[in-house]
Amino acid sequence: MKELIKQIREAKGMSQAEFARAIGVSQSAISRIESGERMPGRDTMAGLFAITSGRLRQRLEDAMLEMAGVKVLHPTRGVRK
Repeated sequence: MKELIKQIREAKGMSQAEFARAIGVSQSAISRIESGERMPGRDTMAGLFAITSGRLRQRLEDAMLEMAGVKVLHPTRGVRK
């Protein structure tokens, strides 16, 4: 998840501080998530969903499902655990 969140931030061309403001959390929260010190909470995830779309949003949805232990089926890639 930490790599995906960093990829989303970088794809948007934002610093950690800008990204944090956009999703409604502190810059230190983004730093700790990207370093793997903590997982994103519900508010962080809600903010991420609010600012993502397309392929990045699909990857975010897949990551959430996988964290919950749900197998993700992709038509071209099959089932991922």
